[in-house]
Amino acid sequence: MENTKQALQEEELCLISALSAVRTKLNEFTLISSLPTEVLEYIFGICVFWMYDPRRQKHRLAWTQVCRKWRCISLNAARLWHFIDLADAPLASKCLVRSASAPIHLTTSTWKLRADDLLSAHAPRVQSIDVLLFPLDLVHLFKRCGPELPALTRLSLKVPPVCSNFVLEVSTLPSLRSLTLLGVAIPWNICAGLTYLSLGDLIPGYSPTLWQFLVILEASPYIEEIHLEHVRPTPSDTDPCPSSLIPLTSLRRLSIMARTPLNIRTILSYIPFPPTARLIIDCNEFESLNDLFPTSASTMYSDLRACAIHFKENSFELYDSASSEPIISIKTHGAHLPTITPDFFDTSDVTTLEIDHTLPEPIADTLVAFFARLPALETIRVTDSSLFSSVIAALSKPVGQNGMLCQKLRSICFWKSREHWERFEKEGNELLLSLAKSRRNASFSVKLQFMQSGVLHDNIGHERSTVSSSFT
Repeated sequence: MENTKQALQEEELCLISALSAVRTKLNEFTLISSLPTEVLEYIFGICVFWMYDPRRQKHRLAWTQVCRKWRCISLNAARLWHFIDLADAPLASKCLVRSASAPIHLTTSTWKLRADDLLSAHAPRVQSIDVLLFPLDLVHLFKRCGPELPALTRLSLKVPPVCSNFVLEVSTLPSLRSLTLLGVAIPWNICAGLTYLSLGDLIPGYSPTLWQFLVILEASPYIEEIHLEHVRPTPSDTDPCPSSLIPLTSLRRLSIMARTPLNIRTILSYIPFPPTARLIIDCNEFESLNDLFPTSASTMYSDLRACAIHFKENSFELYDSASSEPIISIKTHGAHLPTITPDFFDTSDVTTLEIDHTLPEPIADTLVAFFARLPALETIRVTDSSLFSSVIAALSKPVGQNGMLCQKLRSICFWKSREHWERFEKEGNELLLSLAKSRRNASFSVKLQFMQSGVLHDNIGHERSTVSSSFT
């Protein structure tokens, strides 16, 4: 009886093996099996990122169980296993073996460090580190990796918000190009040759001094992006006094977030801004936009040419004609923007003005002087009825020898729904008639448009409209 059972089991195994071989051959006739190995590796590379999803999929390696070919390709492709999750020791050990000699990237899916003891033999392969860990775990991690990381090109170190600033002692990083530090300081003299720099939440004593910051920039002439968030590179009594500007011709984006304008103005005093770069400023409170820029700004920013100005709630943006991104964006957490534009910006080429919120009265009263700086203005868009009134009133006032502002103006857009306009219609029409009368001798026309139900419509043709949409 036992021999019969054993024989049946052996026959079953043979049949299963034969069936598996047949299925393998049949799989070769499926369309997906015709894809080259390189394409399948690329697709599997996307699946690898799912393994590190914070939601933690239950079957993170499911694609390796689909068929023999997929499993073979997956396990033998070293580049699919180069992300090492230091918070998952079993997975990290497998990835270190399967990545063979490929460069590896260290990351953490939680704040726990569990696989640092596996790294000693693999330190020369570490190409990037992107971790969020407690300070003690960061110290342990770098002790395990050894005194030097010759292949490291990208370093991103963050500590949980509950932690205080601390200094991580790191030796030379000769290949480092991208550096991100949040609440962590390192010896600043090792920062050279960077193309990306991001520093955040570093108080004085841990943030680089002004001189140290400028030395980093001098040692990184090809840097492309700089992000500073609540970092105060203040002058130090023991440091030399910086005496010259630092040209950064490759700079594409400079982002500064600070609580006071002094920190921003200090940094901008030493960085001549390339015309191709984007400047983003976020400051809690300031009296004037001119407070954010150095006194030499009119010379330093003389090459900037804006074609559009956009006021959002608590922000100001300047656009050029070459990009949909603002060349300068300024945000404040105060009640309103304290002034229209800094005096040193050349606004003579601005053709579009958008205002998405109500300006306070002291600013609304300066619209005449503001419009006088916009001789090329063609389009105005506003979303507030009181501001619309202020704009029309300002444009109706005679000024100068020509007798009017914005002579090239062609379109005024009231960026609101039809219902909102109907509530404002009587007053709005009276304002438009006043504008038409003030410009009736002008040799140009003004076209009025209104946003209704999310679609921009000309005022002409609206059954409830009593004012022609064009004045000549």
